[in-house]
Amino acid sequence: MSDVFDAVPVLLASDASDEDLLAIMGIRHVGGPKEWGGYQSALLVYELMEDSGIDARQVASRLGLTVQEVNRRHRAFSALTQMANDPEYGELVTPDFYAIFHEVVGQPKLREWLGWDNSKYELTEANNREQMYFWLTGDADTPKKITGYGDIRDLKLIIENPDALSAMQDDDQSLADALAIVKSEAKATKWLPNAKAALASLRDMSLETMENLDDDGVQILTSLKEKSSSVLRAVSAARRTDEDAVSD
Repeated sequence: MSDVFDAVPVLLASDASDEDLLAIMGIRHVGGPKEWGGYQSALLVYELMEDSGIDARQVASRLGLTVQEVNRRHRAFSALTQMANDPEYGELVTPDFYAIFHEVVGQPKLREWLGWDNSKYELTEANNREQMYFWLTGDADTPKKITGYGDIRDLKLIIENPDALSAMQDDDQSLADALAIVKSEAKATKWLPNAKAALASLRDMSLETMENLDDDGVQILTSLKEKSSSVLRAVSAARRTDEDAVSD
């Protein structure tokens, strides 16, 4: 049996430093054939930069990653470490949170909202940071609102909308409720092209189509007429108010 192992080619890294050994693992498990998950690979990047003092460009060269990706993983793991050190939420942190923080640090609006400090590698906006921690963990009375990195993309939209953010901060409302506000307002802004398309469709309606219109079609047209009249009355009232204010 020993003859079999003797025939296996090996390289004995007897003079390798700890940094060299980490880099060897990285070549195989970060950019290589036996790739680790996001948490493990980010931990290696973090250790190389924080413990060994290797800069992002050197880490990227050793691990076969881009400098941008090395920096993003370093930021994400730093943010995760910050939460792990939080006296209230630290014990609730799991490796699964890494993917969420990886998405957070990749969103400029969220970095700004959370007060990301690129010199300290910390989230410095305490109130918003604690709020996000709570959304990630929940408590006995409130289920967690952020359950995966996909939710972070929705959160980016929510924090830009004051009404949606208020809903998100309400313990009785979910992320889906807050996102619905964003979507409803976005839909409302598209009324003009939709109205023009409906008007064009009505103009093109043939006499035969009109003669064969069923009850559902008549009801839709009636509702459209009533809603249009209501909107026009509201517009007229608003304009009269503006005119009165100017005259005063």
